[in-house]
Amino acid sequence: MAYGGTVPLPAHDTTFLPDVPRGSIAAGTFAPVPVLMGATRDEGRFFSESLDQAGYEGWVRSIFGERADKVLELYPWPSEADEFAGDYLSAAILTDSGQIYGIGGFPNLQLTRDLAAHVPTYAYEFAHREGPGPMAGYGTYVWGAAHTAELPYLFPSFDMGTPIAPSFDEGEQALAAEMKVRWGAFVKGGTLDAAGLAPWPAFNEGGQVASLRAGGASVAVPVADVKSEHNCAFWDGL
Repeated sequence: MAYGGTVPLPAHDTTFLPDVPRGSIAAGTFAPVPVLMGATRDEGRFFSESLDQAGYEGWVRSIFGERADKVLELYPWPSEADEFAGDYLSAAILTDSGQIYGIGGFPNLQLTRDLAAHVPTYAYEFAHREGPGPMAGYGTYVWGAAHTAELPYLFPSFDMGTPIAPSFDEGEQALAAEMKVRWGAFVKGGTLDAAGLAPWPAFNEGGQVASLRAGGASVAVPVADVKSEHNCAFWDGL
């Protein structure tokens, strides 16, 4: 769990991808096909930094410079910090700000909006935060819905050294079955609606995001709720 590298841009200036992909999406100059767009609730917990208070505050200042005080005010060091306080705080910042390749939080919603302006777009957030983590060997670290957490629900053979799908409880097995049905319906017909499951509205039609939860508890939530949980107004203003 350590994020320290530079962020590479997607390939472009090639015959296959002549333009910067992000600009093409904003302009609508891409193949007009339905899109399924989403992220996990705690993307950054896969990339978090193990820091004490001084290290955490220095890390924030190294990234945000003169704006660091605003970030530290919103993501303060807790008065009762456990051994993973630095991990969880850095993970929250990485998730909400989209510092990791633009995945998660504020940039993810921006990209979803741009896609939805041109093509049918379905948005989701994998929000099951009590499931098994992607890797073993980190003691009592709470993975939440970290980066890659959703993959074994779709692909049972997926693991990063530790089999994950075999450890699913009954509610997680139900979520895995739901996701396979939804994704299959999308591949077949460009929609995530399927018999026996609640309707999943296109983002274009109501600005809703499907919050994927275990035990049949998945629900479409207003985009305002997702913006609030990721402090999107703050990151937009920053």
